Amino acid sequence: MTIETLKYNMAQIHGETVSQNWWDKLPQTLDKQAKKWGFELLSPIETLSYHYLHWVKYKGKKAVLKLSSLNPKFSLEVETLLDLQGPHCVRVLKSNTQALLLQGLTPAQSLIETKSDKEATRIVAELILKTKRPQVPKQNAPQPTLSDWGDAFSRLRERYKGGTGPFESDLITEAESIFKSKNQNAVSVLLHGDLHHENILFDHNLGWVMIDPHGVWGELAFEPSAYLHNQLLKHPYPTQILEERIRIFSDVLSLAPQRIFDWGFAKSVLSVVWSDEDQLSFKEGLTVTQAYQALNNKGAFR
Repeated sequence: MTIETLKYNMAQIHGETVSQNWWDKLPQTLDKQAKKWGFELLSPIETLSYHYLHWVKYKGKKAVLKLSSLNPKFSLEVETLLDLQGPHCVRVLKSNTQALLLQGLTPAQSLIETKSDKEATRIVAELILKTKRPQVPKQNAPQPTLSDWGDAFSRLRERYKGGTGPFESDLITEAESIFKSKNQNAVSVLLHGDLHHENILFDHNLGWVMIDPHGVWGELAFEPSAYLHNQLLKHPYPTQILEERIRIFSDVLSLAPQRIFDWGFAKSVLSVVWSDEDQLSFKEGLTVTQAYQALNNKGAFR
């Protein structure tokens, strides 16, 4: 993922004209932000996908400037980062609705570089366990709820005139029922919402910290879901790896494995529905849902 990747993604989402206009104004935007927050511009960060990142020097230390890059959900990330501030979340130095100044992490090694899947899973589980998070939404909280996310299933049926389009009806019905039923009696907390390998980085002083949250209100058993199926298909036996991951989360978080499984399955289906909604490929995502179905047929958590 490079600057060219970001340019392509922005053009696909916002159109060539709007995207190019943003890039044309970027030098002015950077200079304006540097003067406003008092940092020195260093160099762009080459690994980019949906946001522009730039190394800066702030109060004698390296930091990262992150720009919204026309992403309408950027303000949700800002609010969620502020709400989750603590020893296990990247520190916000300055913020507004269009930009974030974040502490620089060294070496900023992604969890994806951890070779043992069991070790990586335990790291994520411990991070979820230790993270201090709001228990009750503040008035007019900007983050959606899991119920809001579940509305994607209704939109799917609207797109296909009551049907489920390219997806099996039973698959959609089962996932939709989980989003409806699991939310009714569970305690709601603020979740990262996208806590997978690439959004967990290592710092020599802080240890493992989370970055790039989506921000969503729901029960804690949902939080492992993004990690559960991330990097799953690179393993020769994905169903076995999926079961191992769920059991580790259950052990560390003291949560019923079936509940973690249910949310993981529902999220995997939601992901392919989102992909269909955005006119993106969902072939790999469907393979992930099949791993969940195979584990369910095995009766692993009954």
